[in-house]
Amino acid sequence: MIKTNPCTTQSFSVAYNRMEPITREQLQNLKAETDRINRHNLVRSYVTQYYQQIKQFATSSNETRRVIDTRGHINDMCNDIVIELRTLFPGCLVEYRETRNMNNKVIESGIIVDWS
Repeated sequence: MIKTNPCTTQSFSVAYNRMEPITREQLQNLKAETDRINRHNLVRSYVTQYYQQIKQFATSSNETRRVIDTRGHINDMCNDIVIELRTLFPGCLVEYRETRNMNNKVIESGIIVDWS
């Protein structure tokens, strides 16, 4: 039985050829960059979803205002989502609003798109 060295196999060679040097600084910033990319992709996903919901609502209703409930799941991304939606719906009012109780706890939050 002939044993092969895994370092000389075709798959290792292909994988090795795809590796690029990574500096110390790049390694230090890798997590932050990965988080930034993941957040950007998540924002784009929500924007796409909300865009489709608003467009569907506008084609099936005589109402000219849509409130998207954001309670608890996108509050840290709302500003970015609103900016993107304003780009996609020029001339419309697009804003994030919160309702708070007497203890200052958010009880309602939503993105409003008004095209009246």
